[in-house]
Amino acid sequence: MKKWTYFRDRDELRYAGSNNGEVVIIIDLDDIEIYINENGEINEIAIYNASKYLDENEIKQIADIALVKKEKHL
Repeated sequence: MKKWTYFRDRDELRYAGSNNGEVVIIIDLDDIEIYINENGEINEIAIYNASKYLDENEIKQIADIALVKKEKHL
């Protein structure tokens, strides 16, 4: 079974989890890198050029989401 599918036209990476349902991640490779392990868990989010377009609160929201996702799997 293929867990990861990349849809080029939508620039979307989809993970089909076995018991958690489908996790959808929108990525822009020039701006944000999302590090995900083989179980579909977010290990780290790196924000590069996107920081030019996001304010401090938006960056904190992204970090909070990543932290919650990571803590759920610990």
